[in-house]
Amino acid sequence: MCSEKLLKILNDLSSKETLFIFLGLLISYLISRDIFLIILGGLVSFFFIMWVEYQRLPKIRLNISYPNPIDVNFFDDNGKIINQVKSLRINVSNEKLDSWWLCRYPASKCYAFITFYHLSGQKIFDTPMAARWVKAPQPVPIRGLVNGSKITIYDLERLTPQSNIDIHPGETEIIDVAVRPNNNDFGYGFCNESYFAPGLLFPKWKFGKGEFNIIIEIISSSGKVKEIFKIINNGKNGDFKLAEALQIDRLTLFQIDKG
Repeated sequence: MCSEKLLKILNDLSSKETLFIFLGLLISYLISRDIFLIILGGLVSFFFIMWVEYQRLPKIRLNISYPNPIDVNFFDDNGKIINQVKSLRINVSNEKLDSWWLCRYPASKCYAFITFYHLSGQKIFDTPMAARWVKAPQPVPIRGLVNGSKITIYDLERLTPQSNIDIHPGETEIIDVAVRPNNNDFGYGFCNESYFAPGLLFPKWKFGKGEFNIIIEIISSSGKVKEIFKIINNGKNGDFKLAEALQIDRLTLFQIDKG
C-alpha cells in the first residue's frame, strides 16, 4: 500500500522536480561526508599533537654511579683534610629522544628525596632525606678578605636543606646518597645538612652495618619518578656499595610507599 502511494507521488512529479530532489539528496550526502571528514581530521590532529607532546616529555632514568663507591676527601676552609670517606652516588639521566625532528623537554627544577628502609620494610628515619645534587653550590657561607679583614657572606639560596637542578636531554646529573668514613663502621646519608655537622657527618642520618633498601624519588616540573636500590654496609673492613634491589623488595616497598 505504501509502495503504491510512493510510486503515485513520483509519477505525479515532473522531471524537474525529480532532479531537484535528487540534487538535494546528493548535496545532503556530500555535506554530511565533509562534516565527518572535518571531525575525523580534527580528532587525528588532536591525538597526533598529544602523541608528539608525550614523546617530548622528560624521561628520567636512575642508575648506580661508578666507581661504586668513590673515594672522597672533605676539606676545611684552610684546605686541610678533615675526613676521608667512601661515597655512594646515583646517576639521574634525562634520555635523549632518538629523532631528527623532535627534541625532548628538559626536566626542570628537579628535587631528589631518599627514604631509608630496613629489609623488613620499616623506615630507618621518620622522614625522607632531601638529597644533594653534586653540582649544586655547597651550602656554606662565602668567606673572603676585604682590605685585610676577613668577611663572611651568607647566601640564602645556598643555605637551604634542599637543592634543585635542571637536567637537559641527553645529560646526566649525580646525587649523593651516603658516605662512610674510612675508619668507621657507620654510614651517613649525605645531604646539604651534612655541611653543618662536624666532619660533614650529620648524626640524624646515621645508620649501622647491614643491608638496607632506599627509595629515591625525583620530583620535577613534569612529574615524579621513583626507583629502589640497596645499600650494603659491611663495616670499615668490608664492602660499602650500592646494588640493585631484589624484585621482591621492590614489590614490597612500592606497596608500602603507596600506602
